[in-house]
Amino acid sequence: MLPAPVSESTDIDAFRLHVCQRLIAALGRNEDDNIDHSYPPYEVVAGQDEFDRVRAQFLAFLTGHWGDMARSYGRLEDDASRKLFVDLLLFRVLGCRHVRLDSNTPDYWEARRQSQTLPAEASPFADVPGGAGLCHVRLPRETRTLELDCLRPNIFFTFLLRQYFFDRGGVRVRPEPGDHVIDAGACFGDTAVDFAETVGATGHVYSFDPLEAHLTITHHNIRQNDLSNLTVFGHGLSDHAFEAPPVDNLCNPGFAEAAVMPVRRLDDLVAAGTVPRIDFIKMDIEGSELPALRGAEAALRRFRPKLAISVYHRWSDYFEIPDFIASLDLGYRFFLQNYTVGEGETILYCIAAADGGPVGNEPSGGEAVQGSSPSS
Repeated sequence: MLPAPVSESTDIDAFRLHVCQRLIAALGRNEDDNIDHSYPPYEVVAGQDEFDRVRAQFLAFLTGHWGDMARSYGRLEDDASRKLFVDLLLFRVLGCRHVRLDSNTPDYWEARRQSQTLPAEASPFADVPGGAGLCHVRLPRETRTLELDCLRPNIFFTFLLRQYFFDRGGVRVRPEPGDHVIDAGACFGDTAVDFAETVGATGHVYSFDPLEAHLTITHHNIRQNDLSNLTVFGHGLSDHAFEAPPVDNLCNPGFAEAAVMPVRRLDDLVAAGTVPRIDFIKMDIEGSELPALRGAEAALRRFRPKLAISVYHRWSDYFEIPDFIASLDLGYRFFLQNYTVGEGETILYCIAAADGGPVGNEPSGGEAVQGSSPSS
């Protein structure tokens, strides 16, 4: 039985107890082979002292937002999503020595191996500031071989792990043939190419990025794959318009200096007819996801598109993003997936109730919060 949305104090108490029970159980475990050094968790990057400082801050944040976190937990529809939600909270508190995410599988490590051993050549963009890791790869796919200039992690996440393509328990939240897709955070155009291949000639992809170097590489990847069903915009998305030229002379997938980025409202582009239809929205824009969603409220109400939204850049995104989407009262259902063995690359998938098929992975009781004694 699915838990009711968590709003009453008894439900919050039950969620808090559940998390604390899971935390104590995790403290009794010591996890091995639980670090991906190609995408290391924060504790490895920062060192123990800095990690201790940040995880204490996160624990204080968590204990100050039990109700908010419980509400997000209660909105998730399947056991896998709810378990992951709690696992991610515990990972940020305890780290990789005690918490092993369900994404740590042989398939994950095989995909990592393939991404690292895939033959590659030097990219013509490797001399751009920040572009030292760029390479040129020929990537065999089902129908043809793609030519891509990007980082090896782009191949890993986009084409091997299939980030932004959710399919679990009969629920699919992903681009489909004929879809019109918003690709917010184009980076090097790998997701744009993947989406364009997926939606086909009857679909269209609208990609957004505020960095000039990213735009140049994205256009190059579009040309070398002979794709015509894409439109690329040299700005980001937000809840306001800020006119400025794209930031030049920089490759930086994590760029997030909002004060200098050109941005537009997606609703303005829809109202002008520049984006005539939206069936799927992907956002990975370094913490600007919530403002971009607010700037797309009319489009969300009009089209009820499928959503794949990053929720790992800001701690409050764990509840503020689902709160906003739920506040629109459009019948969205919520699922969660993670694409690293650490706290990064967490995607909230949303699909309007009439569009998603059966609810996947009915809970067996292990992650439901009921009464005052949830299972650990």
